[in-house]
Amino acid sequence: MTKIGTGGPVKNGGRYWGNFLSFQAVGGRREPLVPEGAKLATTNAREARRLFEVRRTFYHDRLARLTAGLTVDSPTLAAYAATFLSRLVREVRVDGSAVHSVHSLDRRRRGIMTCLDTPAFRAVRSVEALTRQQCDAMLRQLAVVPKASGEALLPATVRSYAAEMSALLGEAVLDGLRTDNPLLNQRAMPKPKLDTALDDDKFLNREEGRRLLDFLLPSPRLPLAVEIGAVFLYTGGRRHEVLGILVRDVDFLRGEVSLYDNGYRNLKNRGARRRIPLWPAMRMIFERLCAGRDPNELLFPAVRLCGAPQSIANMIGDINGTLRAAAQRARITKKVTHHTLRHTYISARLTMQHRSLTGVLVPVDEALVVLEVGHTTTEMIRTTYGHLTRERVASTMLSYGEAAMDYDTRRALARADHGARISAGLAAKKMRAAAPSAPVLTSGPPLTTEEASHRRKEIARQIRKRVRAARWLDADFVARAGATPSEASGVMRGDHARFGVERLAELLERVVSATARPPRLAQHGR
Repeated sequence: MTKIGTGGPVKNGGRYWGNFLSFQAVGGRREPLVPEGAKLATTNAREARRLFEVRRTFYHDRLARLTAGLTVDSPTLAAYAATFLSRLVREVRVDGSAVHSVHSLDRRRRGIMTCLDTPAFRAVRSVEALTRQQCDAMLRQLAVVPKASGEALLPATVRSYAAEMSALLGEAVLDGLRTDNPLLNQRAMPKPKLDTALDDDKFLNREEGRRLLDFLLPSPRLPLAVEIGAVFLYTGGRRHEVLGILVRDVDFLRGEVSLYDNGYRNLKNRGARRRIPLWPAMRMIFERLCAGRDPNELLFPAVRLCGAPQSIANMIGDINGTLRAAAQRARITKKVTHHTLRHTYISARLTMQHRSLTGVLVPVDEALVVLEVGHTTTEMIRTTYGHLTRERVASTMLSYGEAAMDYDTRRALARADHGARISAGLAAKKMRAAAPSAPVLTSGPPLTTEEASHRRKEIARQIRKRVRAARWLDADFVARAGATPSEASGVMRGDHARFGVERLAELLERVVSATARPPRLAQHGR
């Protein structure tokens, strides 16, 4: 062997090796200096020197960690994530209660696992090897991760997931596995969206709330759709809070609905545990639903699927599709979700009056609304949820003025609506069969998966914009644009990932043609 300089690589048969026996305590030995991607040791003296310094630094850090009483081997990101999450599960307060709720743990686990599943983080070998460049790439890849609906994650969601991963890396710094947190002050971090209470599209006024309740219809999979929509509007509860209400949570004597943790759901935080007034419209609904039922049952059980055990009553997953259909029938052009109804409740409460201890009617205070909706401060009420409106009522009881709920009539209307959609679908099928098939455009290079996703998202957004502006129902979309019922409902609720770009472009062209206004004729004598 020929040695190059002092304390450097040695040449062995034309190739370079490194002698790290002085680091035997941490696994040091004689080893070939193999460049990344190669199978044999290098024959280049400069490359050998670089590889030698890298390996010596590696062993020096391992020895320093051993001297400090820390673990020598840096764990993989996945292994350390499991350790970090298990620590969160074991954290308890002085009274023995868990610091983190099941809902909070699920949210943190989902954020960390989504980050670990990006290509940038899958290539990282250990916590120690993670770089700022890889964190930057992870954030950019996270911004295009598709949700179940096919749309990309919202910037706020990306920030939330990155915050959970940043907490993990901060813990790694405390454990001595890293010297810094590479996710701090990242340029690729999406900017936070500044919500404002001035946005009229985020809530429904009382007239729109009344129309939404009047046009809610039951369905075979959601027979209690009318009642659920009303409870969302009259409680301002979050999705899992309302769908997880038990029969025992309704107290008719005190006139309150209790929201606490139970076997079906965990609340967002300790401040979310609260009692909500039992408004007259809700009392009528609950009296009918609670009569003769087990106190520990779900108030709104999901329809059991075929083959499911009869002893299991699962929670309903979501009702946004039902709310969207009702908004279409009510000619409401705003995007309506269960979160829109939370905004609506808070805004409606702020327009009401409250009887003080002295018997005087005064405007409802923000602090009272905070107690009802499960916030800890009034800041979110002022900046996000409490939408400004000139609408004021001199009432102490919340009401949207909806018609009395005749459930037999609602079921008959639901059957008629279902029949109209089937008829429109059959008519559209005949129209497609009679029309010549459109030529397939093959010009230009094929789209990548990411490009196709962005193209579908943009085309579907334009379709929704035109359909809502024209105040079409699903049946109108099917009959006038030749869409299938599944295409109409999928595009309108954002679930367009299963449709091809060409098909969406064809639907957009038909929607544009059907919604275009005819030219105005010139008047004589002008």
